[in-house]
Amino acid sequence: MIFKRGQTYWYKFTWSLKQVNGTSNSFLIRRSARTKIPTEAEEVEREHRRALRLGEIHPQGAWPKLPAPEAPILKEFTNRFLAYSKLHVKESSLEFYKRSVARFLAFPDLANEQISKINPEIVTRFVGSRTGVGISAINGDLRTLRRLLRLAFEWEIIPRMPVVHQLPGERTRDRVLSFPEEEKYLVAAGANLRALTILAVDTGMRPNSELFRLEWAQVQLEGSELMPFGYLTVKQGKTQSAERLLPLTPRARETLLIFKGRAAQEALGVPRPGKFRAFGQYPKISSASDSESGSGLISVLLLAPHVRNQMHGERHGPTHSGQTDGP
Repeated sequence: MIFKRGQTYWYKFTWSLKQVNGTSNSFLIRRSARTKIPTEAEEVEREHRRALRLGEIHPQGAWPKLPAPEAPILKEFTNRFLAYSKLHVKESSLEFYKRSVARFLAFPDLANEQISKINPEIVTRFVGSRTGVGISAINGDLRTLRRLLRLAFEWEIIPRMPVVHQLPGERTRDRVLSFPEEEKYLVAAGANLRALTILAVDTGMRPNSELFRLEWAQVQLEGSELMPFGYLTVKQGKTQSAERLLPLTPRARETLLIFKGRAAQEALGVPRPGKFRAFGQYPKISSASDSESGSGLISVLLLAPHVRNQMHGERHGPTHSGQTDGP
């Protein structure tokens, strides 16, 4: 019920809470509606009852709820965002975030806006200010802005996640290697790098988690009805689903047979950690039986540090003159 005290309306009602032991506790709730209009006082009472019914507040809790603190403006929150990123992302990502943040701060309409009030209209104005810039570069900044706002939402600084749409028509980085390009590369590459490339292309193994961990025990060169050229057993990888059997192609099987049949004096050794060596400078494996163990030819070849660098793009083609890429 509502009643009037002076010029202000109040409301009063009783609310019961059932306890775990089956008993009930009753609470007398008497609050000021802070209005001089009776219909508004009735609306405040209904909202209070709704919050109690949904368990949003306790009968002895304050109502109306205290207003949430105002969200910071973007240029104030960017320092917290970069400090968090410094601890949780790699250095290259942090540098990318810093460059994007600098561009946010250079646009006053965005930099001086509360992060809770950033909307597509403000984002559109920011995009319009990036004249002469490619779509990929703009979308990179928009992804940074979206990550910043999501972090504010996770920290409960803003009540909802603002919408940030990327621009359509971005040219992605995915690129399919053509058959002529593959052939040209294999002709120019040395024996070891050529073997790595063939295994990677024909089996589709992931470089770090699968290809570089391959050992002779995982290689089956005897064919079967379903896999006539043999297969590779992937025991572990990026996910649990990575455990699988990969059939070999004729050229992948031939490549493995070549390495498996090498004489002991032609086998490869493991370079010392941190040292770059051309393949021809590696120490030799003492006996052919070493290539059958976990430290065999496949492991030696695929675990070579500079081979990983080559596969990751530090050197994408045949080695420079004066360096031998294969024995």
